[in-house]
Amino acid sequence: MNVNLTPYVKANVLADCDVAAAKTLIGLVERKGDAVPDLLGTLLLCLALRGPRDRHTCIDLDHISDWLTPEGIKAQLEWPTDSATWLAATKTCPLMFGDPGAVTPLIVDGGRVYLSRSYAEEGAIAAVLTRNNAQHVHIILGGPGTGKTREVAMKFIDHFRKGERDIRIALAAPTGKAAARMREVLLRQCDEIKKLPEGKDVDWDAVNAAISAAFSGTVHSLLGFGPSRDTRYKYNANNFLPFDWVVVDEVSMLPSSMMYRLVDALDPSTALLIVGDPDQLASVDAGSVLGDIAKVATKKGSILFPQTKVMHEQHRLPKEIDGLARLLRLEAPVDGQVLGDSRHVDAVIDYLRTNKTLISWINPNIDSDQLAVVRNKVVQHARELHTVAMSKDYQAALDKRQELQLLCAHREGKTGVSYWNGFVDSQLGPYTETRWYFGRPVMVTSNNRSVDLYNGDVGIIVPDEDGQPVGAFSDGGTFRLVPTMRLEDIDTVHALTIHKSQGSEYDEVIVDLPNESSRILTRELFYTGITRTKQRLTIIGSEGVLRSAVSQAIHRTSGLAVRI
Repeated sequence: MNVNLTPYVKANVLADCDVAAAKTLIGLVERKGDAVPDLLGTLLLCLALRGPRDRHTCIDLDHISDWLTPEGIKAQLEWPTDSATWLAATKTCPLMFGDPGAVTPLIVDGGRVYLSRSYAEEGAIAAVLTRNNAQHVHIILGGPGTGKTREVAMKFIDHFRKGERDIRIALAAPTGKAAARMREVLLRQCDEIKKLPEGKDVDWDAVNAAISAAFSGTVHSLLGFGPSRDTRYKYNANNFLPFDWVVVDEVSMLPSSMMYRLVDALDPSTALLIVGDPDQLASVDAGSVLGDIAKVATKKGSILFPQTKVMHEQHRLPKEIDGLARLLRLEAPVDGQVLGDSRHVDAVIDYLRTNKTLISWINPNIDSDQLAVVRNKVVQHARELHTVAMSKDYQAALDKRQELQLLCAHREGKTGVSYWNGFVDSQLGPYTETRWYFGRPVMVTSNNRSVDLYNGDVGIIVPDEDGQPVGAFSDGGTFRLVPTMRLEDIDTVHALTIHKSQGSEYDEVIVDLPNESSRILTRELFYTGITRTKQRLTIIGSEGVLRSAVSQAIHRTSGLAVRI
């Protein structure tokens, strides 16, 4: 490689790992005797390799300036701002950059540059969603508590009203916790609909049989993930999923690569129900699948528009908290407000100052007494959790855990999960020195199929009949006990990251924001945190940090919306 990328690494534009990978690819081109990319072509190669790590599926040449860091600007690195110059650079190495359909490491599609695998996956998603005029796709969008699962139930039972039977259903979500909750809520909604006029002329025995027999679990488990197989997923384009209906909840958490795996395994006759809130956090991996789908699905005249229902009416959040959520989404702009602009930010701050019945805003820089009250509340809840756990009333212990949850933006630091968990344990007394102390709330952090526990499942340590510690986990409206020796990768969760809280709800939520602005502190993160509550909300954060959170949005570069 004849170009010097060291200044770009020093300026944090590129990483050493991307440069090393680029050198390998360029070396293969050199051995074939073909022309190698020039400086800009090599930079594009490195950026494309870095993109998925930064949660992008492609590089948008119209926004290439976004990739140049302040250090790079200061160092006056060569970095053209027009897309045409970069596009011309892709023509210098035909073995590296190819048009759609070419067999090259990178694909150039208009003004977007992809790794070839990302391009193929994105294209497959778009193709499956739009095949047969999208008649097999149903999209339900809405915030928490707007009745999304009820709408799923209505669509589902409508088939039984028409006389269909033996419908094979799969209920899936990115986490096992979200999938289990969807099944519980779906059963509850069906029980409620049964009593209403809408429930007439429905074969309820067939409905209950179908839901009872339904698959419920993570998308990984739905697809039959097995790392030891020749093909990692049992179900794929050569072996379709054996279901008539596949419902996927919390799709905002689903990365592009996993969505591809899912649609790749769908029989063309299978109905796909996509459910989620596009205003929540995007996935922790590359892509913003639900956000991209929602852009198209809510646009009148698009192929997905007739297949989409947007839920607005609130059934769970109190009016005051719902008002904050709607304001963060900017459902009703006033005087030309735009998401994240100064007028929008001012409106959120004013709302927090004037709505104090169910929402408490604590500025840690000036409200030290109120902050101490919150700390005591968190510790007191942990003490009560220990007391209920000791009583061996396992369901009561699980219910108690749902009464209060502290949520943090970060894992580390004075406002992070690690600090809070350590602080609470230190306040509870010597019994927390034992790893499996009674009342310890725990979260599974990696899939454990042998005991049917998955990443994100939350339980509490309780004594069994012999007084030995076991984990109690919710299981479809009841609970089950798991020996601690079978609990492999777990964390204490007196405090939980907002990311990990997705798909959960609690009676009261405390959102603790960092002392300073950060890249991950976005409007979507804040919105996700405040909408986890059902009754009461406390926000800890300075005005400056709150303003930063509301003004900053997640940005993921993708071509999915355009390709749909």
